Amino acid sequence: GIRGMKNLELLELYDNQIEYLEELGGEEGEDNDDDNFKGTGFNLKTLDMSYNVIRGMKPVHFCPNLVELYLANNKIKAIEGLSSLVNLRKVDLGANRIRFMDEEQLSGLVNLEELWLGKNKIEKIEGLSTLKKLRRLDVQSNRLTSITGLTGQIESLEELYLAHN
Repeated sequence: GIRGMKNLELLELYDNQIEYLEELGGEEGEDNDDDNFKGTGFNLKTLDMSYNVIRGMKPVHFCPNLVELYLANNKIKAIEGLSSLVNLRKVDLGANRIRFMDEEQLSGLVNLEELWLGKNKIEKIEGLSTLKKLRRLDVQSNRLTSITGLTGQIESLEELYLAHN
């Protein structure tokens, strides 16, 4: 596996049959909440695990330096593990099973420029009020019934994809 590869900055594992985001933390039995802890995910800047069968994304919290996260085309039902990843600029969670845009998870992503959530089951745009740098938002092919929740992006948004709702 990749456990112990503490200098990785880019990890591409797309188009496999991976079920879990594992080995991003440290060795089994290590205290992963220790401030001095540096596991495999610590130095990652880009993580691409799209086109797998991943159901949960919480272990991305072991990647505090992530700039780009690609988890499209998986089986993810909830946005989780993102709340402290302040360096993220691009997140692609398209083609999953996400129903809610979780404000608790999204509000801390103050440097986020691109959020791709197309082809999910989202009914309402929410949780974006603090994302003042958001330039691209894709929420096409969801279950939206109205366009609200974008007042924080009046100055920044350049591309908005809303087709097939």
